[in-house]
Amino acid sequence: MTLFLYCFDYESPADSSAMMFHAKVYQIADKYGIEALKRLSATKFRASIDENWKTDDFPAAIALAYTTTPPEDRGLRDITVQVAFNNIGTLMSRDAFCETLSDNPDLAADIIRFMHGKWEEFEEYKCSSCKGVFLIGTVTIKTGDSPFIFLWYCPRCQAGN
Repeated sequence: MTLFLYCFDYESPADSSAMMFHAKVYQIADKYGIEALKRLSATKFRASIDENWKTDDFPAAIALAYTTTPPEDRGLRDITVQVAFNNIGTLMSRDAFCETLSDNPDLAADIIRFMHGKWEEFEEYKCSSCKGVFLIGTVTIKTGDSPFIFLWYCPRCQAGN
């Protein structure tokens, strides 16, 4: 932090997780009211989380972002939600990420809110079993190399597609 006060920049140590380090710097900047450092640490957090979301410490970085910031401080939270949402297909297959979701209900709720905001349109479907008609929202999610396919179930008879 001292380096930032003189040079308006800082680097994460090579021997630690950049995501975790930037989240901790964000917390310190918030505590001491250094808005420029807070913005810079959020920018660096975004760059490191975009690059390292596949690593084992991604769930820990998310947990740190959610446990060290109040709900109204969206700086790190919005970043983690966007990255998690964009990679949800891969992340949901990892136990550590699923555990982080269970331990942080605010994170799970934020991902659902973000997903709801991404719904592109609603489509009308007719169930082939009971002939009931219902609406389904469609959303595009990036899941690496393959498309993410939503399965739907009729709300009336529970038959699936």
